[in-house]
Amino acid sequence: IPHFYCTFGKQVQESFHDRTGAELAVYILGYANFVAETVRMQDVVSIDQETFLFSNALTEIAARHQKGGLVFVGHSIGAWCALRLIQEALVYHTGCLDKVHIPLFVLAAPYLQFDESGPQARLRWLLSRAPFKLVVRLVSSFLVMLPHWVQRWLVPMIAGINGIKSCEHRDYLLGTFFRQEHHLESVVYMALTEFEVLDASCSMNGFAVLEEMLLLPSRPPLLALYADDDMWAGAEHAKRVRSMFTEASSSQGSP
Repeated sequence: IPHFYCTFGKQVQESFHDRTGAELAVYILGYANFVAETVRMQDVVSIDQETFLFSNALTEIAARHQKGGLVFVGHSIGAWCALRLIQEALVYHTGCLDKVHIPLFVLAAPYLQFDESGPQARLRWLLSRAPFKLVVRLVSSFLVMLPHWVQRWLVPMIAGINGIKSCEHRDYLLGTFFRQEHHLESVVYMALTEFEVLDASCSMNGFAVLEEMLLLPSRPPLLALYADDDMWAGAEHAKRVRSMFTEASSSQGSP
């Protein structure tokens, strides 16, 4: 959801300016569903369609900045989008990388494969039940219709459950899910497309794509960053990615 990253973008700008004295342009790309004022459920884009939209956006951004290149930071499922951009360019010879110079791709807490046995599997089962879609629609409408004082009372509780601590992000939460009902529905339907493509049996799951990309000698440099307490891409993911990076680096000599 784009506006949840505004604080991060400001911090990157300030840090870059403090170190170099230069002004850095930061663009936040997010799911189209969360930018629109309204969206019909049949129009919810899949995560693969989102990658195509990212390609168009990067082409437009690059046209604004003729000097230098872009650094692409993909967080969580956005890291999978980053890998798909590379795959499209180097394997299928499509996409934007022939026109856009990206000297570094950063995979930030990359969500590459869902857990088939843990909480993620239970969530996938729940979201895929037909009655749950109706429940989500009813809850979405209910949250928007609540009196504002009730909404403000609920937000800290929901924020705490999801690890949201800052007042700024609580305001984002309030303005997102308690003001426009399509946001919650979009989260659910987008998650279903993510679970499908990140299934271990799917050839497009993140680890399969990453393994293919790491072995390509012409790929751009990749950097993977992990946090110990990430619920979607935890320690096991980090260990597996570190092993893949080490193996690729020793065999290919690529950064």
